[in-house]
Parts: sequence; C-alpha cells; structure tokens
Amino acid sequence: MQLPQGVGFVPFHVPGSPEQGRDTLDALRRHRLVIWGKHGVMSRSETSVKRASDFIEYVETGAHYEYMNLANQERGEGLTDEEIRAICAGV
Repeated sequence: MQLPQGVGFVPFHVPGSPEQGRDTLDALRRHRLVIWGKHGVMSRSETSVKRASDFIEYVETGAHYEYMNLANQERGEGLTDEEIRAICAGV
C-alpha cells in the first residue's frame, strides 16, 4: 500500500466538537486518511463511501503486518525486487 500523501493526525478533541471538525477538514484536504488522537480514523474518497471504507481497511491491514514484523524483531522477509518484477510481468 502506498501513501503518497502520508497519513494525517488530528490531536484529541471532544468528539463532534467544532475543533475536531475544523482540524479534520483541514487534515483531509492534505491526506486521504486521518488518525484522530485517542479516538479513531477518518478517510475520504472522491468516488464513494465504500472506497473510503476500503482505504481504511487497506491501511489497517498494512499496519497490522508492520506490527507483526516489528514484534518478531523484523524477521519478515517480504518479496525481493526480482519476485515483485516476476509478479508484475505475470510470470
């Protein structure tokens, strides 16, 4: 999963407060996904709500695998450049 815009962060605000709304809107202008401090996430999509939800799931899955790799002292090997090229070539 690539995140060219990165992930935004909004510090804790009371849920539903004007401050949370303002900071979230500002962050979503620059990022497709925003983490709310001590609360959750918000995502946007120009296509549909389903796409925004899918994006959250993709990022969550990537974070889960990264956590597992770190918990195992980064022993996860992943794919080599050669293996990635083979997949892209359809070999």
